[in-house]
Amino acid sequence: LERIPEGEAGDEIRNKTSWNLNSLRDLLNRLTETVGEKVKAIAAFLASKKEAENQLAQLRDQLNRIEAEGPQSPEALRHQLETLGAEEARLNKLKEQFEEEHRPEDLDEDKRQELEALKREIEAAGEHLKTVRENIQQNIQKAIQLEQLHAEIARVNNDLVSLTEVVIRITLLIFI
Repeated sequence: LERIPEGEAGDEIRNKTSWNLNSLRDLLNRLTETVGEKVKAIAAFLASKKEAENQLAQLRDQLNRIEAEGPQSPEALRHQLETLGAEEARLNKLKEQFEEEHRPEDLDEDKRQELEALKREIEAAGEHLKTVRENIQQNIQKAIQLEQLHAEIARVNNDLVSLTEVVIRITLLIFI
């Protein structure tokens, strides 16, 4: 601005130049804010993503352990259902977090794809959990039926023992 000649023509150039410089400063400030917000959004996403991946890995391990366990009592199976209920609540909270806190428009294209992939993983974990829950519910019914069958067998066995004792007494009375 100091190199612009004095006079009316120079004043007009100085005003335009000053206005342009102020506009450039405003644009640079807005760009800095936007880049800063984008960097913050990406950093928050990366931190949340790592925590979500850890939670999903723990859930998968737990579901795999439950699936690998052999026959159990109805009480143990009900306990597993309670555990799955807590895991489902945690998974739903995780899903909501990613729906509410991480908007795709705040992320660059790579992170948007990672966000979508993570959402698909969360959905898949939810489906896996649902399948395991349904299997446990079926196993509870089977375990209850098995316990009832065992009780019935024990009752019939006791009846047979009693009848055998009666037959032995009658036989002894007849031959004595």
